[in-house]
Amino acid sequence: MPDENRPLFGEDAAAVGRALVSASVEHDTEIVRDALLAIWVESVVDAWLVARNAFLDGARPVDLLAANDLAQVMEAVRQEIQGGYR
Repeated sequence: MPDENRPLFGEDAAAVGRALVSASVEHDTEIVRDALLAIWVESVVDAWLVARNAFLDGARPVDLLAANDLAQVMEAVRQEIQGGYR
């Protein structure tokens, strides 16, 4: 008979979930950084990731990456690389 006080997926399930999300965000951030390093130096890329962005309707790229929206951030990167503006 299962113990009703024991978590269904084990005590470390939440920690494993957080680690997976963190690894995904880290991976996506590296993809974005690599693309932007083609046009900017590292300090500019770092600033871009945390600044509000017109291509993202005022959202910060890091926030969208945390929300698992790599596609939208990469579209903003594409706009930056092509020299677009809003």
